[in-house]
Amino acid sequence: VGQALKRRGLAQRRLLLLGVAAVGLVGVEGVVYARRYLQTRPTNEALPKPTIAGELAQARKARPFRVAALGRQTLNTAQLGPAGIELVSGFDSTNLRHYQRYLGLLETGKLSPVKATSWLELQRIARPELLALLDVRRLVTAAPLPGSALGSPKVYRDQPLFVLTQGVSRRTLYVYDTEGLSPRRAAFVPRTLRVQSAEAMAREVARRDLRRLAVVLGPGKNKPPSGRGEVDQLEATPGSVRLRAKSPRGGFLLLGEIWHPGWQARVDGTVTPLRRANLALMGLDLPPGEHRV
Repeated sequence: VGQALKRRGLAQRRLLLLGVAAVGLVGVEGVVYARRYLQTRPTNEALPKPTIAGELAQARKARPFRVAALGRQTLNTAQLGPAGIELVSGFDSTNLRHYQRYLGLLETGKLSPVKATSWLELQRIARPELLALLDVRRLVTAAPLPGSALGSPKVYRDQPLFVLTQGVSRRTLYVYDTEGLSPRRAAFVPRTLRVQSAEAMAREVARRDLRRLAVVLGPGKNKPPSGRGEVDQLEATPGSVRLRAKSPRGGFLLLGEIWHPGWQARVDGTVTPLRRANLALMGLDLPPGEHRV
């Protein structure tokens, strides 16, 4: 019995040693693979540097604006983000469904069902005025747009781009100037249409031209057409916008920012209600005179 127990103990120790050795080998293998495939490089060395990104960043210094890209194989946030350039599509970790519906309407001209997704993509433009409301001043495509009212594009050849599942490849990009659409980050709207539900707002936005109208969710009066106001953008950073707005008759100030309940507005230092407008944007009513927002 004693010899049997001794042999059993030796066998158990051998199994334990084999297990430790196996775990050690797996660890060594992991370290080798990590060093071989997962070496970290500085962002400015790892990411490709397309000429177009530098020129967009330079243009944005004069006045901040946003960029829209058609298709997934053009530009992405990883390439434009370090230069401070905002894309209206791409990776979306917040999964804001009202913004998904807005982009769907922009792309197809129709309201369509939305689903949980972390990637927002545009393939075409059916409602150009919705681009203008987002303050988009450049439209980037991977091919020319036949019959486009935006005029002739600026062509960027042999641009190094990171393409998902393919790595870095070189492509030709076409950039259209959308200044003719009168893009704006904030502006007084001549007319408002007040509705009492999000679905009613969606239906009205889908069937109306929004170049001179804001469909507003919540209480208030549908004011008659008002005189023009002036809006100066003093600062625009992620999560913060500062404006100087002036209107002799007051009116509804529409902001090209995505509505979220976390936003707060102060007018001359006083908290003022923000209203959801045009399906995915927001704005506020301002009295006559000059105000800091």
